[in-house]
Amino acid sequence: AAGFAVAGLEMEVQSSARALVPANDLGTYMIVDIGKTRTGFSIISRQTVLFTSTIKSIGGENLTKSIQKALNLDSGEAEQLKIKKGLLYSPDNKAVFDALIPVVSTFKDEMSRHYIYWQNMRDNHEVSEGINKILFCGGQATLPGLTDYISVNLGSPVAIGNPWASFMNISHEVPTLDFNNSLRYVTAIGLALRGINLNLL
Repeated sequence: AAGFAVAGLEMEVQSSARALVPANDLGTYMIVDIGKTRTGFSIISRQTVLFTSTIKSIGGENLTKSIQKALNLDSGEAEQLKIKKGLLYSPDNKAVFDALIPVVSTFKDEMSRHYIYWQNMRDNHEVSEGINKILFCGGQATLPGLTDYISVNLGSPVAIGNPWASFMNISHEVPTLDFNNSLRYVTAIGLALRGINLNLL
């Protein structure tokens, strides 16, 4: 009805993986897409999506509401505290940290459940590769202190994904879209990569 011709169909996470994992990287990654109202967990190995799951009860909105309720703030003030201080533990940020921990612990438990599920499949020889690294993306991925908290508690390398990994070297070139916002558009960036190189599946 819109007058468009369909060029292709694929899962959202396949586009995200194309943006976050360079085409010559055949490793196994867990991609965690942390949005406003939901979080997606996916396993990518050798550039192929092998597992995906979405939890609708965990997202950035839950984090903001936890701060709002614990500190009796309006949503705008709570959002700013979340963005600026997050899980950075210090005496002056203890109240924010304590407010976030219940939600973040639930998030960590869900990650652990998916991680263990995959590792058990490997132990049972249903898959050949263990998870090399966990990559965060999505609008809530840059919560201060989150990668360190998850890495320590899960015992696996955790990093914020680089949406420009296959486009440019951000050490030498600065995109017009700032890094935090680019994490919201990982899927679109992955689709653009497919559009400019039809050999990328």
